[in-house]
Amino acid sequence: MSAEEYFRSIGINSFQPGFYDEPAFVAKEAETPRILELYAEYVLEQRYSKKYLRHARHVITHTCEFLYGRLAKDGRKGACCDLSLTLNRMLDRLGIWNYLVKGCLSIYFNAASNRNSVHFALVSDQKHRTAPAPHAWVVAPPFYVVDVTVKHQVYPNHEERFLPEFILEDTVRQVETSVSDWFEAPVLAALKAFYGRSMTMMDARHFAGEQALTNSERFGAYEVKTQHACLKYIAVGICACAKPLDEIKSLCLSGDFPSALYPQLVGYLAQARAASP
Repeated sequence: MSAEEYFRSIGINSFQPGFYDEPAFVAKEAETPRILELYAEYVLEQRYSKKYLRHARHVITHTCEFLYGRLAKDGRKGACCDLSLTLNRMLDRLGIWNYLVKGCLSIYFNAASNRNSVHFALVSDQKHRTAPAPHAWVVAPPFYVVDVTVKHQVYPNHEERFLPEFILEDTVRQVETSVSDWFEAPVLAALKAFYGRSMTMMDARHFAGEQALTNSERFGAYEVKTQHACLKYIAVGICACAKPLDEIKSLCLSGDFPSALYPQLVGYLAQARAASP
């Protein structure tokens, strides 16, 4: 049974971006929490027209430009979850198919950068983490990775200088994950000292959870290459914001909540459309 056939079987008849808000979907989600994974599969399974993909590319690109500009002006760090869920809701309202991913991010810098790799890993000491995952981004065809916050994470040695403003990637290479993608370095060292051996991927499956590893295989670990680094995005789960866009209060950029940012975005998109050849 395809994802669409399943959704029709539970009473979904109107297939528009964000139909996970439909009462039939919400009711089913109460007993089947992983139904959002089927929503993601539905987004991936669709056959999009060339016209739609051109439109989506335009809207997604300029939405990222707008949000990045507001984020850079505000200066907030570590807003990946709050901004990505806002982006997810904005794209839904704009009629663009997408879904929200929580996952891990490993960044490997080239030799010229003279920087060690950085890992936003799932298995951590949890002392400073308030989000449900170390990183979050959006998948929105034709883009496999839409990440507006990568340059505005918290880095130990100013690694942000070697990263682009945002990631908007429609060409990726699927890769395998390694132990260092799943464990923060201090945790990895502590576990090695405790067990007297290096951790393995079997250990990663135990400590990170079977479902996280399964989802990384199901929804992909993608390699994105930039001028100074190679970024590995590892999906561990699919999520969604329980609140509509106008009620999101976890993101505030220079005094504006998403309810105020959205009409500004609409104006920005109108200007971009008018300027297009």
